[in-house]
Amino acid sequence: EDQRVLNNGTWHQGRYQRILVVRTLFIMSDVFRLQRTDKVHFKDVANLHCSEITGGVLTILGEEFLAVLYRYISEAPQCGVWISHDRGNLKGFISGCANDKKMFCWVLLHGLFPLVVEGLKSITRPGVVKGAMSVVKVLLNSNQNEPTPRSQLLSLAVNSDSRNKGIGGSLVRALETELGVWDINECLVWTTQSNLRAIAFYESNGFRKSHVVQHSTENMVGLIKVQDTSRT
Repeated sequence: EDQRVLNNGTWHQGRYQRILVVRTLFIMSDVFRLQRTDKVHFKDVANLHCSEITGGVLTILGEEFLAVLYRYISEAPQCGVWISHDRGNLKGFISGCANDKKMFCWVLLHGLFPLVVEGLKSITRPGVVKGAMSVVKVLLNSNQNEPTPRSQLLSLAVNSDSRNKGIGGSLVRALETELGVWDINECLVWTTQSNLRAIAFYESNGFRKSHVVQHSTENMVGLIKVQDTSRT
């Protein structure tokens, strides 16, 4: 069969080479969970967040604030930040938690001072105060008209040069695997109603629309995925 492939000319040989290249793109991108000591990676995550997640108050607060925030999220119980990298280059990241309220409380309890210090540096930027107030309002009213579960995919971003290579899906699976370790079989993710690309991505990975929440700026869509545990 190998001889037949070789004798059939360059078309089969070129197709063979293309298949090998595609496989290489999937295999060489590793996913691992960040630890407190991975300071450089947290800065890279913050940079990617700002470049790919353009909406929201967190982006306005800047890279230094986000680097601190993601570090504390990674330290909180049953929370984590995972990255996909290829030869030291960050391709994408995902953050998630088993319980969003417990995560917020833990982060504020342990990281309030450094977060405030970094946040104050951005207080004069347009939209920061209004955005921060809207976040507080959402947290205070989070029990009203809210879908379950409390376990959440908090953020996900893939470098624009690394899309359509399975990286986003591998990051989602990394989070789902950890949720399974925590005996959690469902996950909620929020995105803006106008972000059709994100909605299509999550639906292709098994999430289904469950809820729409009205905000002063733009409606938010909640999507939920429930893992099938009947086979385990």
